This record gives sequence, structure tokens and C-alpha cells, in this order.
Amino acid sequence: MSVEIVDKWHVLDASKLPACRFIHSTREELRLCIAEMEGISRALFLFWSIAASLDEDLMTRNPEVTYLLDGYCTKHAAAEIVYGAPREWIVATTALLPKPDVTIFLDVGIDVAVERKAGLFSPYECGRDMRCGVAAYRQHQSRLREELIDLGSSEDWHVIDASQSAELVHEQVKQVIAHHIRVSVPDGARV
Repeated sequence: MSVEIVDKWHVLDASKLPACRFIHSTREELRLCIAEMEGISRALFLFWSIAASLDEDLMTRNPEVTYLLDGYCTKHAAAEIVYGAPREWIVATTALLPKPDVTIFLDVGIDVAVERKAGLFSPYECGRDMRCGVAAYRQHQSRLREELIDLGSSEDWHVIDASQSAELVHEQVKQVIAHHIRVSVPDGARV
């Protein structure tokens, strides 16, 4: 089994997505620009970047490949709802994107999240507060976590306590994926 990561940031790599070659920003600059965008236009841009990165053909190229999508549209859907976008619009828009076979929610409390981020916050993660302070991060991420928990309760998500060691989290993720694809993942295999 092979694994390929699909990431919205692929829109910055014209070799992966030639149709996105008009974007000449760095990842850092684009992250800042996203935080500066307003309302529905920001949500549309985020969902477009996810859809462009997915490239409909990508998901059907090889059934032997497991595609990992970090955050996918759900994280941004929750954030945009927190930012004030109409829930119905967000849900309807994200319903147009391919539904993942498995969703794993790596849930972590805010104190652990702050510690792990080690002060490396982005404005988007801080409620669009350009100062990127710990208080803004805590406040926004607490609201975002509540929204993710709410969204996940209506879906068939696998929730894993990500405050555990990386090894334990990795083992649980591996088990969820192995169960889903109905094959055993060999010990030592990196999923």
C-alpha cells in the first residue's frame, strides 16, 4: 500500500497543478493573504484551493493508493462558520467536494495545542488577529474545536485523543485505516 498526501498548498506548485501557475505567492504570504480576505470570498478561495488540489482524476488514478488529506475542507468549514459564514451555505458548498472514505479527528485540548505550536501561530489560526498572540489563538481555537466537535457529532468520524504520545496516536490512526481498507498494516509500516 502506498500513501500520497494531498494538500491545498499544492496550488502553489505549478508542476503539480499547472492551472494554478498564476499564483506566485509563497506559502507564508498566501497564509497572510487568506487571513486578510473577507467573508464568503475567503471561504470560496479556501474551498477552491482544496478542490483544485484534489484534481478529480487524482482520486481515481490508483485504487492501491491511500490519499491523506490533512484537514481537508472540514477544518476550514468549521473556521468559516466561526468567522460568521452561514452554516447552511458552508455545509452546501462543502457537500460539492468528494466525501472522504474515513475522517479521523485528532482532538487535542487547547493547552496542549498552545504548547505544541510553540508560538508559531498564523493570523487565520488566531481569529484573523494579525498580532498572533496566545490569547487570540486560545480564543479562536477553542471556538473552532467546539465547532469541529459539533460537525463531527453528525458524521461518522473516528475521534482520537491527540494529547497522547505520537506513537499511541500513530498506532490508533493506523488501526482505523487498516480496519477501513480491510487489510492489515504491517508492523513498522508508516501510514
